[in-house]
Amino acid sequence: MDRRYSTIIFVPHARAKFRKLKVSHRLLFSIVSIITSSLCLSTFFSVQYFTSLSQTHELTKLSHENRELQTANEQFSKSVESLRTQLRTVEDRTRKLAIIAGISTLDETSQGGVGGLRPPDLGDNPYRDDLDKMAFRSHRLDKDLSVLEKKFVAQAQLLASTPSIAPVRGILTDGFGGRSDPGNA
Repeated sequence: MDRRYSTIIFVPHARAKFRKLKVSHRLLFSIVSIITSSLCLSTFFSVQYFTSLSQTHELTKLSHENRELQTANEQFSKSVESLRTQLRTVEDRTRKLAIIAGISTLDETSQGGVGGLRPPDLGDNPYRDDLDKMAFRSHRLDKDLSVLEKKFVAQAQLLASTPSIAPVRGILTDGFGGRSDPGNA
């Protein structure tokens, strides 16, 4: 078997002796391989460690942001529910006022459907439908209240122009209202 050797010489500073070290190529190759592998592995694990550290920081940041968004989402959900309740209450009060005003149906167009194709740029917001419905109900309620206001103004004008006491004492032969011309009779 052919064994090749290399000689490594250590030269000290001053007047010390030279040191010679005779090493086989196989051993030298093994040592270089081990050092190279160690350097590669330490570099790999260092990169992995710092990447993991960065990802942990990012995960912590995202977790904190997620908690904030959940809190904001819960508050928004409560606000939507509160608005829905208030809208329902105002609609009920409007219906009662309509009955008092003598209006049987407020908005004939409210009998039909609402909707259509959703524009694709709205995204997947679960509250989008609720907000759209509440906006529609609010708009319809505004129209209903306008009708009621007109009806109450008309009733107020009628009451203002109707006498509240009898015009004369004695027997009334006819009620209030228009009169026919006695000359045409």
